Amino acid sequence: MTNAPADAEARFRACLAQTLKWEGGYSNDKYDPGGATMHGIIQREYDAYRARKGLSKRDVRLIAQAEEQEIYRHSYWDEVRADELPKGVDLAVFDFGVNSGPPRAVKAMQRALGVAADGRIGQITLAAIDAADPDELVEGIMAQRRSFLRQIKTFWRFGKGWMRRCDGIEQQGLAWAGTGSAVAFGGFFAVEPEFAGDEQAACQGKAYDERPERTFDTSEGKAAIVTTGAGSASTLLAVTQSASTAYSNGHFDLVLFLLTLASNQAFIVGVCALTGGLVGWFGRGRLIRQEAV
Repeated sequence: MTNAPADAEARFRACLAQTLKWEGGYSNDKYDPGGATMHGIIQREYDAYRARKGLSKRDVRLIAQAEEQEIYRHSYWDEVRADELPKGVDLAVFDFGVNSGPPRAVKAMQRALGVAADGRIGQITLAAIDAADPDELVEGIMAQRRSFLRQIKTFWRFGKGWMRRCDGIEQQGLAWAGTGSAVAFGGFFAVEPEFAGDEQAACQGKAYDERPERTFDTSEGKAAIVTTGAGSASTLLAVTQSASTAYSNGHFDLVLFLLTLASNQAFIVGVCALTGGLVGWFGRGRLIRQEAV
């Protein structure tokens, strides 16, 4: 879906305004992996931005509005190709990206669309977006977001705020998605975030999962362990049997051993199971690394 440049700029500013209402001002919660944060921009990100500009480091609390908008535009809005997303969907993906990283937000949208979740928006994803109902897509993205948030170890601290933020973003996204081209980017806000202190910090806490999934914790990984174990046992038994057959009167016949081993069905099955288990284990590990964001 392609939008006119002026419309895209208006939508960027409208979506940013909604996100900033939830991000609030300065926060440096000890449980927040983002650390010192001003209007949703963390100190590390601001340092990197100023370094690219050839500028010296300074406290993120001093960030200028122009700098803030440039970071949001290039590091979040453009990263999720929000210009090409439908109204309402752009907000759902953009705000998710600000809170948890653009690749994770894109993957959530792709899962809601039923396409490969690789974190990159290509022609297949864009075609699926064009064919999707915007309201259903917003709801699907937000369902993915809530599910992700509930598994984060700091949910006890930020969960209430995150869920309230999700409610507000979803309702605003649905309001925009449901009004088509007549949407007015004004002051309407479905759930007004009138917070202070700890409540505001709970809404803007960065939702990163710092505990990467382990292969052992997945059903594929556990199946690979069982398969590899069974294959190893079967292979070892076959080797032992073949060696016993090839050893006679203090002499070991290597040719007989190899022939016996090659014709041993347990050996063939064991090797296949062992290979399959190892491929499954390392393959699942590779996917986990690809999905980690």
